[in-house]
Amino acid sequence: MMKRIKFLLALFLLLGCGLASAATFEAVGIYDEQEVQTNQVDYSMSYSNNSTWTTGIGQTLGESQVMTYEEFKAMVEEYYLDGDGGVINFDNAEMSDSASFVASFDGAQRQFTVNATGNTGASGTVKNTASGGNRTPISGDKRLQGNTNRYEFEFSDFTGMDPQDIIAAGITILGRDGSSTDWWRVIAYYTNGDDSGSTSTSRYINMSSGDTSEDSFSGIRAPEGYWITKLRVHCDNSWTWSAADDLGFVFKSSYKPYSPSVSQVSQGSSGVEAVLSWQAGPDSTDQYAVNPDIVDQYIFMTTGAEDPNLYYVGAAGEDPGTEDPFSEYTVSGLNYDSSYQWAVVEAVDGYEQSFTAGVSELEDVDENNIIGSVWSFDSLSSVPVIDSQPADVLKDAGEDAELSVEVSSVSPEQYLWYKSDDNSNETPEDDVEAGSTSNILSLADMAAADEGFYYCVITNDGGTTTSSVAKAAVKRQMAHWTFDQADYSGGQYLDVSTDDDVYHPADPNGTPAFNAGIDGDSVLIDEVNSWAQAGTWDPSKYSNQLTVSAWVKWDGEASDNHGIVSKRDSWGDNMRWSLTMRNNGTVRFYTNGGIDLWPSDVLPVDEWIFIAVTHDGQTGKIYYNGVEQQSAEGGLNDGADSMIMLGALENPATGSVLPLESELDDVQILNYAADKFAVADMYSSFTGENVCIKEYADGLDVSGPDGSPDCKVNLYDFAELAANWMTDGLYPAE
Repeated sequence: MMKRIKFLLALFLLLGCGLASAATFEAVGIYDEQEVQTNQVDYSMSYSNNSTWTTGIGQTLGESQVMTYEEFKAMVEEYYLDGDGGVINFDNAEMSDSASFVASFDGAQRQFTVNATGNTGASGTVKNTASGGNRTPISGDKRLQGNTNRYEFEFSDFTGMDPQDIIAAGITILGRDGSSTDWWRVIAYYTNGDDSGSTSTSRYINMSSGDTSEDSFSGIRAPEGYWITKLRVHCDNSWTWSAADDLGFVFKSSYKPYSPSVSQVSQGSSGVEAVLSWQAGPDSTDQYAVNPDIVDQYIFMTTGAEDPNLYYVGAAGEDPGTEDPFSEYTVSGLNYDSSYQWAVVEAVDGYEQSFTAGVSELEDVDENNIIGSVWSFDSLSSVPVIDSQPADVLKDAGEDAELSVEVSSVSPEQYLWYKSDDNSNETPEDDVEAGSTSNILSLADMAAADEGFYYCVITNDGGTTTSSVAKAAVKRQMAHWTFDQADYSGGQYLDVSTDDDVYHPADPNGTPAFNAGIDGDSVLIDEVNSWAQAGTWDPSKYSNQLTVSAWVKWDGEASDNHGIVSKRDSWGDNMRWSLTMRNNGTVRFYTNGGIDLWPSDVLPVDEWIFIAVTHDGQTGKIYYNGVEQQSAEGGLNDGADSMIMLGALENPATGSVLPLESELDDVQILNYAADKFAVADMYSSFTGENVCIKEYADGLDVSGPDGSPDCKVNLYDFAELAANWMTDGLYPAE
């Protein structure tokens, strides 16, 4: 019988700093669940060849043993269905200051003990808790916590399994410690009974207070023929403590039926027909694909009501044979909108049984027969089920756009699209019908008036389902302040943008001081004069994208931080984004959604420099004089209603103004992320200078008119090559 070896114990611990009371935790089938909170894994840690941690066979096999979060997650959830794995989310028991806990799965038929050992001199106790260190669990409302920078989790006391069944392990370290930024490492130790080794992963993790984007997963698989004995979590900083959530695992397979699948069709008013399929259990001797002792397979199910018992519904009625494990059984008349559990019992030769449908229960099965794991499924929904939600659209003015939704429905469905003023499908008082009664909403010749939040309501005989909200936006310049004296009127800096008919004049503080600028005039900003407030409107409201540009002439004053352009009332939740001159003459762009761009170059003194930042919904970039300097992942999470400040940092009503105290000219805000060519065009439109940003054979560019590379491969480079032709740097000379 083909021995089905399921690689992977996904021991997923979510660490951020700490662990406590002995308890038995029952495994669940979902890793990184998002129902209680939205925190989630952000990164997969990479292989570390640090010889301090990767010893023995791990030095040569370590990298091939590392697995990603996506690989672990899918596998542990699949193997849970076969009773061969699961996830401990630390929510279904209480534990306080314990040196060990029990991980139980497959209906308590399998379990093992996890023993926690801390650093020398530090307690090895752990607890499950919902608070501490500003760390958010990724499943449920609790996670594992301890009080030392290093823990070893060793596995022992196995029930229903052997030690060698554990063949992989993993962990996710949480950031947001507020104490340090340092290297974290995860080491899995494994053995084959004689030889031992380990594999390590590592990542330099930001432990800054409030950071929510540094949850780093590590997955490690033992080499073929080896098994995991313990898992170690280690921070190089000796006083940083650790925390964890979602301990997941997968073991070598048992010899029960496996790989369940359910397909369903509606029978109208007669209910649901479900085809249950599975693979018959493998042969423990590996001689056949199917256990040759199996002569029939019995199916047990719940009723779909509150009764938790599984009742006999029928038998496959035939020997599955020894070559093809595929098996199936069809049940009809199931309820809509119901949850069912089912199990397959493999009748062993000599122990066949007779059951009564709807009466005989799973507990009536002879112990000599092979009882499979209890699987579950939800029957078809009587109301429409959305298979594909509408996606955001961002188009140039005049382009056509479509929003669409895909659904499954057991009865004919009707569609009705709505446009809303807010990002919600639950506030009908501000919503209007958008004019489409199909699953597609067409927006022809898009203009600013089409911008908004859209959703679709789908109705059938069973009821109504509402789609998620999608945003539609038109690319355009949202505001442009030239700071020319000619564009100062009525005590305001006028917004001269022309892409729509909405204008955002800015109210300066004090009396503007106009100077010669990069183009026309500029304003000289001091503590009292020239900085301005431009309103609380959000340029990214419908697009979730952004471009901000400004010309700055720094006077060299570096005693404090100074705002260039910001949408910010104060630090934290009241900050959308902030472009700032730091007190060391560098520039920083950051958001409360994780973007932090901070090139190390100090700006030139008394020289105009063009600074632009972009955000495309996922990645932020910063440019100097049309050339990209740095990029980082992150979002625009908070502060949508905060004040836009020109030449200052924060709204004076709520924060610290921190004026630029230098010259500022030509600030533009776009509602989309300009690409590198558009940014270069913005720079060149003022200077007439070219920018070297296109890909070319830069390795051959060694000279130019002034003897320096000039972003061209031409005769200057050929002449330099010819002048050095046949030069020889070999020693000794040939």
